[in-house]
Amino acid sequence: MKKTIQKCTAILLAAVMLCIFPDHTQAAVNLADFPASYQPYIKQLAAAHPNWNLQAYHTGVSWDDFFAYEKQIGVNLVEEGYVPDYWLSKAQNVTYNNKYVNLYNFSTGAYYVISAPNWVQPTDSVIAYYMDPRNFLNEMDVFMFKHMIYNSAYHSEQIINSVLKWTWMENATLEDNPQMTYAQAFLNIGKELGISPFLLASRIVQEQGSTGGSPLISGAYPGYEGYYNYFNIQASGQTKEEIYKNGMEEAKAAGWNTRYKALYGGAEKIRDMYFSRKQTSVYFQKFDVAGGKVSWRQYMQNIQAPLHESQRVRNTYAEYGMLDSPFTFLIPVFDNMPAFPCQITRNEIMGDVNFDGLIDAKDSLMVLRNAVKQIVFDDVQTRLGNVDGNAVVDPADALMILQYTVRLIHEFPAQS
Repeated sequence: MKKTIQKCTAILLAAVMLCIFPDHTQAAVNLADFPASYQPYIKQLAAAHPNWNLQAYHTGVSWDDFFAYEKQIGVNLVEEGYVPDYWLSKAQNVTYNNKYVNLYNFSTGAYYVISAPNWVQPTDSVIAYYMDPRNFLNEMDVFMFKHMIYNSAYHSEQIINSVLKWTWMENATLEDNPQMTYAQAFLNIGKELGISPFLLASRIVQEQGSTGGSPLISGAYPGYEGYYNYFNIQASGQTKEEIYKNGMEEAKAAGWNTRYKALYGGAEKIRDMYFSRKQTSVYFQKFDVAGGKVSWRQYMQNIQAPLHESQRVRNTYAEYGMLDSPFTFLIPVFDNMPAFPCQITRNEIMGDVNFDGLIDAKDSLMVLRNAVKQIVFDDVQTRLGNVDGNAVVDPADALMILQYTVRLIHEFPAQS
């Protein structure tokens, strides 16, 4: 009886979502619904894909309020070693978990790890860049705004399997159920819950990687043998042990003691916790602003997750020649946005040509290598490396940086 009620609820919710945000509406883009700074991108997308339904989703949220929330320590993270160093915050004496911390140790060169093994705080400009929808209004990235509900017109086992390409789930059956493939599982679950199977598949690839080697889905984590948590729900913490234990505690409490139960239960949580709050795109699941205010219910801390997930989905559509399907995209619009799309900037300190926040012998060596044509500086590095102010980056600048390092000088001529 309980299962019947849940199934009826799922069907009803899916029907409601289709009525509110149909994914097969005849395309009719109203440019006037978008701010002027959006319109060139929207116009280009509409011309390239006339079947697309590009809707302006006015959140009613102030950009300043949105940014104030997102730049708090720990709300958004990036993976050290996989992004440029100048994306990582070196802020000192900031508040995190009710204590003051330094996000970078200038003596050791180590960043403060917020989530194991190497997830750290990005700079404010990185956060603003990923918040700003205008940076992703192109044919590749716009899929982070796609309305991700089940649609029988293009959700099939074959195409779902393509989303799983190059992962342990491709053409594979559930390890404890050889009668069902992962693609079949996603199709069944998506159809029943009204969620795009592509979203479910790409989310697990994002969370578990291509090899699926996490203890959270091994079924062998000590004390939680036989339990699985594919979507990493509640799997958070500063250490690996905290992450695994919290995630497995969630799995055990939910009764996810088969792989299908874990897949279904995680998808059901996504529906109940996010889709019911209008968070039906990967952008809105990352940034909880669809309900008219900035809220805390954000699926992931990884600020790049919406981009990576949506690109996998988009590539699947492209592979099957489906890019001109009548998709619906919900493009977020905020009140009082910056006039131009936010860009990632580097901390520009005179003499700091490697952008690590320090002026030291490494900068001097880079200036010297540039002077002898071993490396080539960009325009910003050229300006920062010209410490003597004579408009030429040469060995004299390298020497002056060394002098500054050992405190023979306390200011560069270019700064005076």
